[in-house]
Amino acid sequence: MPHPTGDGFDTVSPGRYRLGTSEATVPDDATSPLIKLLRLKVERYRNVEPGTELRFNAGLNVLLGKNGTGKTTLMSLIACCFRGDFSRLRRESFAIDYELGNDDWTLNVQIRNDRRPRVSRPLRSRAFSHRVEAFENFASVVIKHRQLSGIYTLYAGTSVARMPADLGEGPFRIRLDSSCLEPSFISDAITKLAASVEAYVEKSLSALDRLDESAVVELFAHSGDHEYEKTVEYLEQKYRDDRRGLFHDLDRRGYVEKLAAIDTMFEPILFFTKYMDHLVSLAIGLETLITNTVRFDEALEVFERVTYSADRDGHAGPHCTVLYVGADGSQSIEDSGVFRPTVARTLIPRSISRKVLERVTQDPDLRELRLDNTDLDFLATVVRLFEFQRAEVRIEMINKDVSGGGEAVTFGHLKFEFTRRDGSMIHHDRLSYGQKRLLAFLYCVEANAHAVIADELVNGLHHGWIAACMRSLGHRQVFLTSQNPLLFDYLQFESAVQVARSFIMCRVVRESDGPGAELRENMSWRNIEAREAETFFSAYRFGNQHVGALLRTMGLW
Repeated sequence: MPHPTGDGFDTVSPGRYRLGTSEATVPDDATSPLIKLLRLKVERYRNVEPGTELRFNAGLNVLLGKNGTGKTTLMSLIACCFRGDFSRLRRESFAIDYELGNDDWTLNVQIRNDRRPRVSRPLRSRAFSHRVEAFENFASVVIKHRQLSGIYTLYAGTSVARMPADLGEGPFRIRLDSSCLEPSFISDAITKLAASVEAYVEKSLSALDRLDESAVVELFAHSGDHEYEKTVEYLEQKYRDDRRGLFHDLDRRGYVEKLAAIDTMFEPILFFTKYMDHLVSLAIGLETLITNTVRFDEALEVFERVTYSADRDGHAGPHCTVLYVGADGSQSIEDSGVFRPTVARTLIPRSISRKVLERVTQDPDLRELRLDNTDLDFLATVVRLFEFQRAEVRIEMINKDVSGGGEAVTFGHLKFEFTRRDGSMIHHDRLSYGQKRLLAFLYCVEANAHAVIADELVNGLHHGWIAACMRSLGHRQVFLTSQNPLLFDYLQFESAVQVARSFIMCRVVRESDGPGAELRENMSWRNIEAREAETFFSAYRFGNQHVGALLRTMGLW
């Protein structure tokens, strides 16, 4: 079982991180800035043209092309980039460079999986050997933070500038080389960076030994005697043996900045306070991407994954694990000073995992949790669109593990039940094809506040449902494909620049090395050109044609 660490990063398994909290709460995805896929460069991957580089819109991205031009291939690759999981490509040769981030920071990932010459391995009899294909792979992750770079520049020349060597290439960049076939390699980088920063914070906290009475007097010279007395008591009693607790509480009250103004020895603490805040925010967002990003497929694969315990490839179905982490197994769960309940989740919306954590904290023996459309907004939308009376999801306790470090209770096996307006009940298996796809889509949107990847979204959906799906996307980054022009009628554009950023062309090109040489077919992916975007937007503003018809007229779809 994992053990708590003071900075809120708990090791769940080698190479993975979990964010801990001191109270029975789950950080909301909304507390983390939205993470976008900014860029994707394909040096080598299947029959994609080498050197293909795409830049993505922060909002809507629509892939245009005929069947067989690689739209689904690109969508699957985008999902792999968000998840940081390329394990399904372990038998393929590839080299890919992509970038996640937002206005504050970027996370650049370079991965490759190279074939080695065939090697011989003995069979069981050892009398013969056979030739097998082997691969060498690695992943390089570089994290850059623009805002923190500005903070660092502000404190250049102070004690902050003396950084430990293990922080990598400067205080805001860390390079990690590891296997790109392990789904945890991105979180490995975050964990390593957190450990490096944590080591420096520990060293910097020695400055708190200088927080004597004279410093407090100067700090609160204009605050009055009452504030001074309260603060001295606060320092002497609450945090007598807990400098880290003092550090976090001082920062929450805004005292660290005042202390740094008094004594430069406190500037490193102020600086790394801001650093850890941003690092935790980044980790919360990446946790959602790693665990909850899925390509919403053309049929019912995602529906089956959501409503069953495992999918056809043996991957676990949606589940969340409530972890009671303690110093040792002799402490009681009710002792909240020792046990810190947190949640690890996979394809479970935060709105559900928060309810699970809340109920399990109240009742550690809980076996089943029922949530309805009054508890979950996406179920309320389902009730309205299906014209039902009520919707309910049941999530069962499927495993409990107790060890010396605490207790882990896992919930999963989601089952949906609906009540029609005539009072009759219907199980999720008896929904229509379109109802199943809509339920799965709204579930995926609820599970991921950052990105939605949907292949052939309109399949089986009523036009009113398509409009509801588009409204549900909010500020997420969205990747869509469609062979049905109905989807395009819901797209809106405000400028030619937005058009250029929104459309990605997928084509198949045929080429050879010379006369008589064999033709090769490569998939060509590119952003729409500025000239094409200008022509499209000029025609779009007149409104004479639907978007789908306009795209066909221009030869773009």
